[in-house]
Amino acid sequence: MQVLNLPADGTAAGAGMDDYELRSHDGQVVVMIEFIGEPPHGDSYHSISVNGRKAPGYAWAGLFAFSDNSQYFVCNWMGHLYERRTIVIDCSQYKYFVLPDYVSSFCVQWPRINSVQKGGEALSFEFTGEEKWSQF
Repeated sequence: MQVLNLPADGTAAGAGMDDYELRSHDGQVVVMIEFIGEPPHGDSYHSISVNGRKAPGYAWAGLFAFSDNSQYFVCNWMGHLYERRTIVIDCSQYKYFVLPDYVSSFCVQWPRINSVQKGGEALSFEFTGEEKWSQF
């Protein structure tokens, strides 16, 4: 198990094919991602738990980030084999929201998730309070 302390400024850090304990900068939240498998020609995917509570779907290996207050955790995700989506998890209320567009490289500047990908169209999503979150 590797331990990774994620930055306080919302920038994403990378994690790969292994089991990880992803900690918020203030130590308030621990997200465990445990290796499940690797599809042909793809990144590994992992189960997700937040402070010991199992979250739905699977995290893709890649980038992971917390908001500056550690309430929100963002990663690339799949609810069904082998789709790629981006999920935002509210770590205090154990609920999640799947972004309408996949954002492969991101930075969390709450209430906005900004793309940091080079080239192509820059994507961002701003939370307004109108989103329909799902509990887990």
